[in-house]
Amino acid sequence: MLDKNNARPSSASSKSRPFQHKSRTTLKQHLRSDAYVAERHRTSQSNANDAGLERLGHLPDLLFARASAEEATRMLAALIVRCVDANHLHSVDELIRHSSFGSAMLQAVVQYARRDTAAALHQQIDELQEQVKAVEDASAFRVATARAEERERQRQAKKRASAKIGPAQQKRLAHAQKNKILDELTRRARNGEDFMGRSISSDLAARFNVSPAHVRELRKKWLSASKPEKRN
Repeated sequence: MLDKNNARPSSASSKSRPFQHKSRTTLKQHLRSDAYVAERHRTSQSNANDAGLERLGHLPDLLFARASAEEATRMLAALIVRCVDANHLHSVDELIRHSSFGSAMLQAVVQYARRDTAAALHQQIDELQEQVKAVEDASAFRVATARAEERERQRQAKKRASAKIGPAQQKRLAHAQKNKILDELTRRARNGEDFMGRSISSDLAARFNVSPAHVRELRKKWLSASKPEKRN
């Protein structure tokens, strides 16, 4: 006969092995999960930071051993200011607790902070001046563009107005200009002024908005008409 005491563990072990294997698999998945890996990463980072802080605490001894006191003081002052800017307050606490931190170190820290602030202020001023110059250049360009566009609009408007003048009106304008030019030549001749000079044609042309050649042609005809007839 089969022993019940011996048979019972045998059957139990055959049924419990898959459950035990499943339990081991779940634990392995848990160990490999993102939360576990993240926690291990944070732990390792914390240990590394603590080790770094310990090394930072011994940094003043190394600097004063390898450099002059003045140079080491300047370097530590710069390091303290940078740690404050980066919000590494634990590092600042480690450095100021060192025996080398005294009145000279505090003065160096203040001087470095002032110099750093002054440099940042000068940089901000330079950037502001560049921005102002860029705005002025843009404003000058817009003004020049607006003036050029206004001149072009006036020119186009004058051109359209000239195109609307009919042939009869143009003829009347030309006749009026002709009479004005002849009256001016007559006035000059009557008053003894020069009317034959080279600049007279240009002056009258600019005055009455005609070409110098047109003035010379009118003057030639005017002179011919003004000469007395020859007697036989």
